Amino acid sequence: MSAKTVDEWLAAVPEAPRAALQRLRQTIKAAAAGAVDVISYSIPAFRLDGRVLVSYVAAKNHCSFIVMSPA
Repeated sequence: MSAKTVDEWLAAVPEAPRAALQRLRQTIKAAAAGAVDVISYSIPAFRLDGRVLVSYVAAKNHCSFIVMSPA
């Protein structure tokens, strides 16, 4: 998938995992004030202060939350 935006990426995900990832996206937005959601390494991520903070992805049988910042 070569989505340019997070909304475009999520639109291509099946309904059940998309709903879970949209809830996760909202939780991250609330917890990380000032973070911006972006596509990084072809998956949704949140960037804060110029660094990728976390990302998330849907696989065939699960969703993953990936911590990308050592801080």
